[in-house]
Amino acid sequence: MRQYIAICMPALLLLFCAGGCSSQNFKNMWKDVKGVYTGYFNTPAVLELDHDSYAEPHEIALSDAVSEVDYQLNRLLRSMDDSDRSPDEEWAGDMLRNFPWLSGILLTDGQGGILEVLAGDARRNFSLGALFIEDARQRRTDLRACALAGPERTELYLGKPVYVQDELRVMLIAYFDVLDLLRRAGKPEKFALSTAAVPLWSAYVLEETPLGDADWEELGESDVDGLIENNRGEFYWLSAYFANLRLFYSLPVAGNFSSNRLALEALKR
Repeated sequence: MRQYIAICMPALLLLFCAGGCSSQNFKNMWKDVKGVYTGYFNTPAVLELDHDSYAEPHEIALSDAVSEVDYQLNRLLRSMDDSDRSPDEEWAGDMLRNFPWLSGILLTDGQGGILEVLAGDARRNFSLGALFIEDARQRRTDLRACALAGPERTELYLGKPVYVQDELRVMLIAYFDVLDLLRRAGKPEKFALSTAAVPLWSAYVLEETPLGDADWEELGESDVDGLIENNRGEFYWLSAYFANLRLFYSLPVAGNFSSNRLALEALKR
């Protein structure tokens, strides 16, 4: 199987402060901390989407469909991780202008209590628990991501944790509706997107496809891409990481699958 993913975990960022760590204290120390770690460099997991003489037609088709989505997600990773500016309302406003598909940005304490909504709807109820679970596969100060499926929207959350010694004090979080990203990037009418547990988007009726019963954990155990089939046809899939969250992109290779009309109509709104 061709290897498409180059993964380099971010360098360790240590934050020290005395006393309490309110949102204002966090903002005040941001530039000092970034100044200490001027050697910091981060290369998030990216899809290697260069077309070469060894690429199969379905590999080229999927790369054409999702490359802009992957590019935008990695821009967001870098902006969240590498900013020299303190995360205040001005910074958050600039982020929303640079990433118009973002829904909002907020600061929480170490237990998920909202300290400040820097941009977005302050009246919303957020379910942020998954971001506060440490992932043994990464450094605890690395960016974290989770997917939440609700009745009105399916969202991705990206969190930047701030530890003081061994205690998580602050989480900087950017979040967005997957549809808002897909309206501005890629060719979503051609592919499906999922995490191991949460379907994020499908241009096809999932129940008809082999994706509906796919065990992504098992499929992704040893490969970063592959083929999956059922009695209706076959899909090609390819995976990449968004922070520590593994994403699975896929499109049909053979067979006839019904279009997901409701999803495609929602995409046009």
